[in-house]
Amino acid sequence: MATEPVFESLKLSKNGGKIETSVKAECKTDIPTDGIDKVIGVFAVANLTDKETSEGVIKCGGKIVYQVFCQAETGELKKYESSCEYAGTINDDRIKEDTSSSLEVKVLKAEADANGTKLAFSAILSISGELFRADEIAVLKG
Repeated sequence: MATEPVFESLKLSKNGGKIETSVKAECKTDIPTDGIDKVIGVFAVANLTDKETSEGVIKCGGKIVYQVFCQAETGELKKYESSCEYAGTINDDRIKEDTSSSLEVKVLKAEADANGTKLAFSAILSISGELFRADEIAVLKG
């Protein structure tokens, strides 16, 4: 009994290399700094929600959530939360229209500023990942 080939070609994802960029995310809040003696700690978590690929560029963005612990002038601890959106761009000649990517974001450094009239947050994010190219190969020929 002879067999017939099911596929004449397949598309494989080949690794196209690693990419990385840094993004600064700043968040202005409406939280007054009256009564805040000092900032004790800052915690931030970021995620990717948007990714758009075009020739030579990947535009990505997401949301970052801050939690800040402060000591009031009276000595009690207070916690504040805020969030904002951020955006970044990765420029690379290896990025083509049909290129796909796998990206992740990490918070490298987070800070809170209580010196002004309103509490402000900032963070430095690292967006890194890998590129993948779709190559078509011939199979089951002959």
